[in-house]
Amino acid sequence: MQTENTTGQVSGGPLAVQEIGVLPEPAVGFVGDLLVTLKGRNHLRLYNRELRAVTDLRHKGRLHHGLAADPGGRSLVTVSQQGGVTWQALLWQWSAGQVSYVPLARANPLVQVAYSSDGSRLAVADESGLVRVWDALGEHLHAVAVGAPAIAVSFQPGAADRLLVLSERATGGQQLQLWQAGERLAAYRLPEAAAYTNLLASADGSAVVYSNQAFAWLGADGKVLLTGTTADPDTGYRHIALLDNGWLLFCDKGGQLKVCSSERSLLLTDLGAELRGDGHPDNCLLEIAADGSSSVLVATSSDRPAYLFERRQQRGVYLPHFAAAGVHRAGLVSMEVAVSRRGDLLATSSHSRGDERHLNYTRLWAVSGSGNERA
Repeated sequence: MQTENTTGQVSGGPLAVQEIGVLPEPAVGFVGDLLVTLKGRNHLRLYNRELRAVTDLRHKGRLHHGLAADPGGRSLVTVSQQGGVTWQALLWQWSAGQVSYVPLARANPLVQVAYSSDGSRLAVADESGLVRVWDALGEHLHAVAVGAPAIAVSFQPGAADRLLVLSERATGGQQLQLWQAGERLAAYRLPEAAAYTNLLASADGSAVVYSNQAFAWLGADGKVLLTGTTADPDTGYRHIALLDNGWLLFCDKGGQLKVCSSERSLLLTDLGAELRGDGHPDNCLLEIAADGSSSVLVATSSDRPAYLFERRQQRGVYLPHFAAAGVHRAGLVSMEVAVSRRGDLLATSSHSRGDERHLNYTRLWAVSGSGNERA
């Protein structure tokens, strides 16, 4: 196994990234320190940090829109679709090499699954507007009907009984609802800049709703703190994170990475300038993965190496992902990144859009110097 080491010197210590190895399949995320890859349309495999296979998860139907992972790395929830009609969510658990699953919900369709920050609760929302809540072992606790199609769901970090739901409004537009133990506490009408599709929640009660064309940051009282819009969906607001200090991190349409409070905005770096290849300015596609407890951010371009950015010390290094240059510039490949919860592991993953199946692979990297590495 060939190993590379890429080091960028930063104040307070070096930021070092070392390649652990390569897998011949795309990654879909982390469960704790376990890397999850897509082996087939209904087959997931989990690897440890040494890239040894831990277990396999197989569905009867086609896996759909990713997965939800227990923050403690003890379980995950997958959503599959069978025959183009039946949708099902399964809670997977494993211990001593034994894998088991609990069926959670069957509906048409299921729109999102979310874990609470302590892993004690999980919620599944469906398009009818019903949100069901289970405990960590798959015992059903309660359900809430939001009164309109649900779009996204999230628990408030640090409060497993508080649930936020992004939904349509029966009279038009969209709203953000706050529920606690099955009772609705508040509903906030959202700015009608665009149709929001994603939801992020912060421990301080604030939340962000966003799509690739607009975002709105709401305080705990529902007051709008900050909004943004763009007419270009290809370089829009797909790259947003709420940091552990309650600040908002986003990449604007020009590729500038900014961190904002409700009072001010600070430019961290111009990732667009870092990633644009000479003569290929239109191929800059930024994808950012960030966890509120992690200082590691990653951006990728369709025609440049991935760029690892350490936000606290505001320095970065490049991650050479592709083994052969030039092939991916034809637009055949999408690039994704995943960061472990502690930020000490990351995966760069390429997924072919055509017949270039040899471009489907994942590189796993160990990160040190970010303040999140293992003790």
